Amino acid sequence: MIADLIKNTDNGNYPESFRKVFAFLKTLTADTPDGTVELDGKRIYVMVQSGMTAGDLPDKLELHRKYIDIQYVIAGVEGMVYAPDNGNMEVITAYDDEKDYTFVVPPAELVRMDVTPGMFTVFAPQDAHFGKLASASKGAMFIKKAVAKILVD
Repeated sequence: MIADLIKNTDNGNYPESFRKVFAFLKTLTADTPDGTVELDGKRIYVMVQSGMTAGDLPDKLELHRKYIDIQYVIAGVEGMVYAPDNGNMEVITAYDDEKDYTFVVPPAELVRMDVTPGMFTVFAPQDAHFGKLASASKGAMFIKKAVAKILVD
């Protein structure tokens, strides 16, 4: 799991697929309409989403096998949680190959963070995560975010 500011990506040693996503994310504003944009077909695409955050802690975490998630907050403050999957998490929903996710029971120890505008997080397939939670300091609010998917080669 990685968390950083999008403005710091110019100096990072990221793979080409990440650089392509970061360049696109930097163009997004609060006025960008919701929807999906393909940057490289189904290999790299970005979903722009908006809605209300809710809840302090999730009742489930998600894991992916095929894609890396890069989640970027455009407006508002989003609570996110993360826990490394050591292969012993209790499965709630079996893996869906078409949708590339499985849901697991959150472990007792979670990393929780508030992600503010201009910040991004990277979740690899072994990173159980969940977002759209209310901010720990500001409560529930309307957010706009982008979720980029990069196919793992």
